[in-house]
Amino acid sequence: MTNLEEWEDYGEFISSKGFAFSDCRVLTNFVAQVYLISQDQPAILKEVDTTSSEYEVATYLRGCTSPQNHTVRFLDILHPEGKKKAILVMPCLSGFLDFPLKTPQELLDLIMQTLEGLAFMHSHNITHSDITPANVMIDVDLDDDFNEISPRRYCFIDFGLSQKLGGPHSTILNRFGTKHYTAPEVSDQTSYNPFKADVWALGQIISEFVEKMENDGTVVPPDIRQLVVAMQKPADKRLTAQAVLEMSRNLTPDQTISSLHVSPTLTLRVFDVIRRISPFSFLLFVLTTIVILYCVWSDSQAVHIGFFKTFLGFRS
Repeated sequence: MTNLEEWEDYGEFISSKGFAFSDCRVLTNFVAQVYLISQDQPAILKEVDTTSSEYEVATYLRGCTSPQNHTVRFLDILHPEGKKKAILVMPCLSGFLDFPLKTPQELLDLIMQTLEGLAFMHSHNITHSDITPANVMIDVDLDDDFNEISPRRYCFIDFGLSQKLGGPHSTILNRFGTKHYTAPEVSDQTSYNPFKADVWALGQIISEFVEKMENDGTVVPPDIRQLVVAMQKPADKRLTAQAVLEMSRNLTPDQTISSLHVSPTLTLRVFDVIRRISPFSFLLFVLTTIVILYCVWSDSQAVHIGFFKTFLGFRS
């Protein structure tokens, strides 16, 4: 199904289920956006084969109401009469790249929610196999000016490559995924564990956010970088999603002196040099240090901490 004319074959059926089909807009192959009258909101429709793994996974996840389930909500699964097809009905969500992360707290929230969601899927023996920024969305309420008025809820979408396997040690022999977000061991020549490949892919997304935030001058706690390292170790040493989730629960976004790795020797050396120059310079140094400590403690964005890190001998 690739265009509006082909979706029109479902027009009467979809309209009978409470959708305003006249507002139908084709997004990609097999996916369209319509208006769900009963809930007064747009909805996404996706046509899938009833014999596919995606249908099996979607049907299973729709029955999971756990708060740890960070997969897209399936509002309904429609079954057109006389067809071996089903139509998955999902809310229209926002891409999480449309909401830049500005603070370590927001980064940690993303990490915790996505790890929780991945661990949940894996606990039910479901692999995603295509974790990319495009397949992580945000379920959030916005006002008329597009300001967020509810907490962000991150969720995974697109289960076209997902599978429900026999257990956490299952291996497969297929090259699934999207380039740049595919674990090194993924191959169609040698079997690999797709659960661990999922962990690597999510680690790649987190790594990119860490790099972007640091390039923008935000100080990211080293423990978060260590988390990424744990997620992208070689497959035989890589932790499970649940183990990484437990690690993340011990993290804190607070920007403490220890997390900035202050160099005491160099700091004291600068302190002594300034003290010898003049009382005014010494006082200026003390006041500047107080400002830095306050900004670090309060996570203020008013001062460019990266400059002071260089000036005072901080090292990452």
